[in-house]
Amino acid sequence: APVYFDWAPDGTELLARVSGRFEYLAIDGSGRETVPATGEFRLGAHVGESVVLGTGCDVGEALALANRQGEIERELLRYTAPMAYVADDTGSRLAVMSRGSPESQELSRIEETDLPIIDAERLFVVETSDGALEEVSRARNIAWFWSPDGRDLLYSTVGAADGFERLQWHV
Repeated sequence: APVYFDWAPDGTELLARVSGRFEYLAIDGSGRETVPATGEFRLGAHVGESVVLGTGCDVGEALALANRQGEIERELLRYTAPMAYVADDTGSRLAVMSRGSPESQELSRIEETDLPIIDAERLFVVETSDGALEEVSRARNIAWFWSPDGRDLLYSTVGAADGFERLQWHV
C-alpha cells in the first residue's frame, strides 16, 4: 500500500503500483505481469503504446517513456526532487512537478545532460513526442488536472488574500 493505477487505453488492463512494483493487471482476472521499473514513482501512466516511468529514485534521475517490458525508449527530463505528474487523455502531454528542495550537495550529483532539468516546486508541461517543456506556474501548486479533451490544464495554487491563505484555481 498504497495502490495506484492507470487504465490501459483499450480498457482491458490496469498498470498498477502494488507493493513497490509496477504490474499489468488484466481486468478479467486472467493474470498479471510484472514490469521491471527502477523509479520510486508510485504511478505509471499510459502514453500511447508506451508508459511513463522514472529511471531511478535519486536526485537527477529521469522521467522517461518505456515499453511494456520497462525498457527505456526515451528520457524526457531530469528532476531534482521527488516527482509528481499526470498525463492528459491523449497521451501527448504530461503536467509535471518536482516536489521539495534538494540539498545543494545533491544537485552537484546531477550528471551533464542535454535533457531539461526541472526545478523543484514549479509546474511544467512536457510534450511526450519531442520533450518540449513549458513552465506553467512558479506558485505553490497544490493539484493539477487535464480537461477531458486534453486541451486545458486546471491547477490550483495557494496565495494570500485578505490576510488568509486561499486556494486559487487557474486554467
